[in-house]
Amino acid sequence: MNSKKTIAGLSALSVLISSGAFTAMTAFAADTAEYTTGKMTAHLYSDEKLKEIECRYYNDMPNVPYIKLSDYYSCWLCQYPDQELAITNKNDGTYEVKMPIGATGIIDTNKDTVSTDDAAGFLYPQYILESNGENIFTYVKGDSSAEEDEDEKVSYTQDFSVYDIDIRGDEKDIWWPATTLCDFYEYSLNQGAVIDDDLYFFPQILSTYSRTALAGTPEHTAAFIEKYKNGRPKDMIEYNYNELCFCFDRNYGFPGRFKYNELLEENGFDKMLSTASDGTKKIKELLLSEDLYDYCAGYEMLNDYLWDGGHTVFTDFMLQNSKDLASAVSAKFQTIAMPEDAFDHYAVLNNSNNSGYTALKTREEMYKTADTYEKGNGSEYSVKGDTAFFAFNFFEDNAAGWYNYYFNNGELP
Repeated sequence: MNSKKTIAGLSALSVLISSGAFTAMTAFAADTAEYTTGKMTAHLYSDEKLKEIECRYYNDMPNVPYIKLSDYYSCWLCQYPDQELAITNKNDGTYEVKMPIGATGIIDTNKDTVSTDDAAGFLYPQYILESNGENIFTYVKGDSSAEEDEDEKVSYTQDFSVYDIDIRGDEKDIWWPATTLCDFYEYSLNQGAVIDDDLYFFPQILSTYSRTALAGTPEHTAAFIEKYKNGRPKDMIEYNYNELCFCFDRNYGFPGRFKYNELLEENGFDKMLSTASDGTKKIKELLLSEDLYDYCAGYEMLNDYLWDGGHTVFTDFMLQNSKDLASAVSAKFQTIAMPEDAFDHYAVLNNSNNSGYTALKTREEMYKTADTYEKGNGSEYSVKGDTAFFAFNFFEDNAAGWYNYYFNNGELP
């Protein structure tokens, strides 16, 4: 492992929508809070392979589903049935968690911390580690010219108490908010999300079964609107905001186009929103609103600050799939002045689309007078006189083939 590298992942900023009917129950003595219990359906990388897992709704957070770490991990790596955790209760509020590959970590439910001396081994699937793929390392820090010990492990500690995210325990296992597990244990080929009342697991983001493809369907958008049309519950409002802060602080790449980039990097997402400007303070107010359309407007306003050209986008899929939601959020924006310190990301996007359309039409006119013209699979080639023009219109990859090549010793695609 590279001692100058630190772990980070790419996580979806999922909307948490919790479950409905359950039975009253009293918690194990290690947790003084009482809770109700129910079942959550896990979709294991398809809608055909389903598994029911136990969930809890603690009385102080009745709208936030908690699930066991062991259940999540077995679903997350269900393709590898031998990948089970060994959890040892130390009977002092701490638990030793041993990964299948041998890495261990300590989860302290009193302090709400997770720590390990082997970040890669504790956070990533074993099959990825055994592939020796460098893509488990997102950022490189330190002096890259310094001599490095590739076998040196990297220590890692995550303090969830900073975000008021409470990890709880019982006699045998550790209970986490389901969405926090999805954002903590995730890899680009193994992604979890809570959508409506269910837990979903997805392969790569470009697959037909993905977080964006599913969460953005009209059916899920309609369910989201119906569930919260009369307001969002207070405990979920606070948890969702805290989870969003955790995701940004852990995963955001600081591309540098953002006016408050340094403030965000140095002080974290919440402090940046709370202090940067009237516009960012308005975003925080909207994200903490009980009103559904305020909440969605807050996410939309993030686009005006964190716009990076299109790869980071908030809630756009929901607005595209619901005219009612789009019109309601647009109405909210009629009452909000465009912040002077932000991007007008819609104007930038429209300008980009118009420029692309103009270039495409110009190219089509050019082909009409070319001496020769050939069209391939996603490419075009034309010649006029001593000038040749070659264009890629789109790219496709053989995802299954490359996966098989890297992880199963398959043939090079």
